[in-house]
Amino acid sequence: MSYDLTIRSDENFSHHKQFGPLADFLSAQPNINPNGPRGFTFEQGSLWMEIDFETVSEEGDNIEDESTDPATFNCVRAHIPYPHLGDNPERDYFPLLRDIAQKIGWKLYDEQSDEEDEEDGSVSPKPWWKFW
Repeated sequence: MSYDLTIRSDENFSHHKQFGPLADFLSAQPNINPNGPRGFTFEQGSLWMEIDFETVSEEGDNIEDESTDPATFNCVRAHIPYPHLGDNPERDYFPLLRDIAQKIGWKLYDEQSDEEDEEDGSVSPKPWWKFW
C-alpha cells in the first residue's frame, strides 16, 4: 500500500512531454536515482518514493506496450509506501513533486482525495458539481 500522487496536464491526460529534459533535471537533484528506463526513486534516510513516467489512456490506465514511444509521457505517478510516509509528507515529498509539475507546466493531484495540490500546500476545494 502506498500514498499516491499524480502529475497530469488535465483530467484526460491529453498532453505529452519529452522525457529527456525532465530526466536530466531529476538526475541533477540530490537523493534521486534512476529506477528503470522511465523512472526514478527519491531516497533520503527513512524517506523513499518511486516516481514513474507513464503513457496512459484518457481514464488514466497505463497503456504502455512495445509500440509506446519511450521518449514521451503524459502522466507522472509518485508512490510513497506508507511505512516511508513520515510525519510530514507535504514537507518531505511534495516540494520535489511540485518542482516537477512546475517544470512541465502541469498540476499535482492527490489520488487519495482526487484534489489538486496548491503551491501553498493546501488543496483546492472540490467543484460544487462533484459529489463527496
